[in-house]
This record gives sequence, C-alpha cells and structure tokens, in this order.
Amino acid sequence: MSSFRRFEDIDAWKKARELTKSIYRETKTPTFTDTWLKDQILRCLVSITGCVAEGFEKGGTEFQHYLTVSKCSCGEVKCLLYMALDQGYLSQEAVERLIKQAEDAARCIGGLAYYLKNNPSGYNAKRRFNSDGQNGNAQGYYQQNNRNNSARNPEPVLQNTESDDLDF
Repeated sequence: MSSFRRFEDIDAWKKARELTKSIYRETKTPTFTDTWLKDQILRCLVSITGCVAEGFEKGGTEFQHYLTVSKCSCGEVKCLLYMALDQGYLSQEAVERLIKQAEDAARCIGGLAYYLKNNPSGYNAKRRFNSDGQNGNAQGYYQQNNRNNSARNPEPVLQNTESDDLDF
C-alpha cells in the first residue's frame, strides 16, 4: 500500500511525467521543424504535470479544478500530435504510442478528480490514497478502471479511509 504526501507520489503526475519524457524524445528530431507546434506541445506538457503539482500544493477544492485543467491539456496534446502526424513531423507509430500515453494519463487524472469530486469530505479531512486498488481509493479507482477498460462509464467502488498522511 502506498500513499502520497507529495505530488511526486501521485500516479497521475508520474504518468504525465513519463508522457513528457516520451514526447520530448520524439520532438528532438531534426525533422520536427515547426517550432510553434513543438513549443505548443511542450507548453501543454508543462501544464499537465504542473497543474497536478500546483493543485496538490493548493489543496482543497482547487485541487480538483487543477486536475480538470491538467486533463484538458491531455486532450490538447492529442490534438497537436495529430497535427504533427498530418505534417509529417512524427510517424504514425510514434503518434499512436504517444496518444495512448496521453489517454492513460488523462484517465488517471480524471479518476483522481472524480474521486475528489465525489468525496468532498476528503478536502478537509486527512486521507490515505492507496495505489494497490484494494481499499477503494483515488489511485486504486484509476487502476481498476484501467484494468477493466471501463473509464468511459465508471462505476466506482470507493471508500474513504482516514489517515494522517494528507491534509486537504
């Protein structure tokens, strides 16, 4: 069982960070000559990871808002990746792999936002968020939905668990 006391411990942030690393690798090629498109993609990546971190640090209801912004930036990254594909800057294979990563990060971020929205007492109470998927929690909720591939129509099985790990 793991918990998060820092934004670096949040699965959604970790997935966004991996997406960022992957896209940086793909856009460093000399064939990616459109600096505006490249810069916009990179700005979106900063938004995805940065909003998870900033929202966590602000806490309260603002955390959910920042997660929503982060998830929206995942959608913008997908759109920009299609533009890069259409212009021949990235291969079909690379774009498909990156879009899968962006969707995975978005589902994880959305799962955490959904949990926070439906457990408002979590904003002011101390909570433990497990990543083992066993105790009905934010990160476990994402993992369960990802395994079942049912993120489009989530049916959460969430329980609040008190802990001294995190104050919202």
